[in-house]
Amino acid sequence: MLSYYLYLRRRSITLIVLTLLLFLVVESSFLVANLDKFPHGGWLTMLIALLLISLMNSWYQARKIRNRFVTS
Repeated sequence: MLSYYLYLRRRSITLIVLTLLLFLVVESSFLVANLDKFPHGGWLTMLIALLLISLMNSWYQARKIRNRFVTS
């Protein structure tokens, strides 16, 4: 999002690429460091997050369907 914001503000392409590369290096290092924890219980957190995302998505879709049929 930051790189897109910089693009919209018409900043130089080198600044955008450097910012994006810095962000990707930091985030990928966090990912690699935390992948070791996945088999030791990290999967449970991912499962809970997946369940919550599924619940929120079904709630959102149901609200969209309801709003199509309800007139104010």
